[in-house]
Amino acid sequence: MTPAPNRTRSLPILSIAALALLLVAPLAAAQKELVTGSACFLDDPTNLQCGAEVGGVLSNDDCVFEEDGTRFDLYEFSADEGDIIGISVDSTDFQPVVALYAPGATNPIELTPAQSDVHAALGFQIPQTGIWRVAVNTLTEGERGNYTLAVDCFVGATAPDFGPCTETATEMCLNDDRFRVEAFWETRDGNSDDARTERMTPDTGYLWFFRDSNVEAVVKVLDGCPVNNHYWMFAGGLTNVLTMIRVTDTLANEVKLYYNPQGQPFRPIQDTTAFATCP
Repeated sequence: MTPAPNRTRSLPILSIAALALLLVAPLAAAQKELVTGSACFLDDPTNLQCGAEVGGVLSNDDCVFEEDGTRFDLYEFSADEGDIIGISVDSTDFQPVVALYAPGATNPIELTPAQSDVHAALGFQIPQTGIWRVAVNTLTEGERGNYTLAVDCFVGATAPDFGPCTETATEMCLNDDRFRVEAFWETRDGNSDDARTERMTPDTGYLWFFRDSNVEAVVKVLDGCPVNNHYWMFAGGLTNVLTMIRVTDTLANEVKLYYNPQGQPFRPIQDTTAFATCP
């Protein structure tokens, strides 16, 4: 499979997320809300193309989220229903936050804070054709500086089967077989495939891409319900190729996507609020 010039890709076998189920519950009120009628909401955001990597600067002249005083830059891109997108922001000057807005929406449908001091990324399947907006934001008020924003797009995904999890060469079932784990990878030269999966313990397994002797990532899904009323998703990687991991709660019919951009060392995932689907 060779990427098109704009790096839009067609997914192979992996089915990443049912569209209706990714219309997640609204986030808390006034959390990174775009104020209707304000100059920041009405001004034309910078247009992004799939496969783009752009540099920007957050400064005192940029827009402000009223509820927390943090600055943001706003971008927009066109996407079709069913597309998978991967968005990443890197900065050595501030802790980045990525907020994704559905067409016409003022509250984010997905909000990803920094996974490290310098990096934030999200994966998402588009449930509605239209113009989507992305805000590059800071974790705390007062942060300013340079950043790089990258967007990858993938087309051709289909909705998954939310029936009972059955292990295959590309699917593993964790935590009492409740959570289905799958992944997709792609190299810089366009080679791609579904990851192969191997379960190690009832809660933990690993992924391999090229050879079964070469482990690329370890994934575990833990029952954190007694602690914070959530199931947790942890992953650690030994790769720098583009990776998209999908975790499906087959009882609650909910999905989470985890995205590692091309050429980036796989950053640890420690999502202790992955699924609010206890028990």
